[in-house]
Amino acid sequence: MQKGRDKIEDVFFVRAKKGEFILIPFDYGHITINPSSSNLKLGNYVCFESGHDYDSILNKKGGAYFYTTKGWIKNENYSYVPQIREEKPLLKIEGDIEEICLKRKE
Repeated sequence: MQKGRDKIEDVFFVRAKKGEFILIPFDYGHITINPSSSNLKLGNYVCFESGHDYDSILNKKGGAYFYTTKGWIKNENYSYVPQIREEKPLLKIEGDIEEICLKRKE
């Protein structure tokens, strides 16, 4: 996940397994990566007002980092990219998903 277009303000990744959840913060772009040889099954709940704008990722030829067999490699097409960090997945989602969606905008 990354926030920003040419100058990235924040970038992180989450390793998740079956039964775990990821909430994408408002105003962050995201890319799903499956580094395994098994099929990935996922579902998305998209907030009505979230919109989709991935032009900057397309124009920069990818996200702020690329995941490779050697690890994370910074995409030099961005003017600034901070160090990537790892966040933990959620084991469950507390509360009403619509309310969560609206709060994330604030």
